[in-house]
Parts: sequence; C-alpha cells; structure tokens
Amino acid sequence: MCVLLVDDDAIFHLIFKKIFKFHDICDDVETVNNGSEAIQRLTQIEQEQNNFLKAILVDLNMPIMNGWEFLDEFEKKLKFKFPNVDIWMVTSSINPEDQEKAESYSFINGFIQKPFTKPDIETFKQYIHKN
Repeated sequence: MCVLLVDDDAIFHLIFKKIFKFHDICDDVETVNNGSEAIQRLTQIEQEQNNFLKAILVDLNMPIMNGWEFLDEFEKKLKFKFPNVDIWMVTSSINPEDQEKAESYSFINGFIQKPFTKPDIETFKQYIHKN
C-alpha cells in the first residue's frame, strides 16, 4: 500500500482510487472509513515488515473519530513511527479556519479541497513521486 485514504464516503473511495491509478500516482490505495479505523490500520502497518506507505489523506468530517481527532491521536502515538509519511487533509470544507488549523500541525504536508482539480492531482503526484 502506498496511500491510506481516511474518508467515510464510499463513492469518494472509488473515485479517488480511479484518479490515482489513471494518473499513475499509486495503484495500491487502501481506504478506511474514519480516524479510529485509520489508527488501528496504522498500528498494524507499523508491525509489518514491508511497509511502503507514502501518504495518508484525511477527511475532516467523519463519524466515530473525525480528522482533527485522528491528527491529535496520530501526533501522540504514531507520528514518530511514520516519520517519512506525508499527511494531507482532503476535505469539502470551505471554512478558512479549517485550513489555518491544519497548517498549525507541523506534520501536515498539504490541504486539498474536494473535488480534486487537475492542478491538485499534479501537485500531489509530484510530491509523492519525489519522496
């Protein structure tokens, strides 16, 4: 797996996978539905020998554990275990305060608003292939 998508929208999961495959960003995208599932999956990945995770894309508004709660938990428990993994916020929020809050986390690499635009895709592609 090279990308973990944390989002509760099953349709976005499908679209996201197709976009990433079509643009040769990543063929191996794994999806989870909320921050709690992401923490569980990352804990499993951390124990695996062949960890190829390059990026985590996180939605803000999800049930059970939202994106902010995930980031706080990740920072406390997992950040030091995944120092080379890029974290991007991917959200439909148009609230400028959400972007400001995301930028307050030192380990956030980017903030992309849904729906993806071609420049968003190209930026992410360049970023993930650089690392």
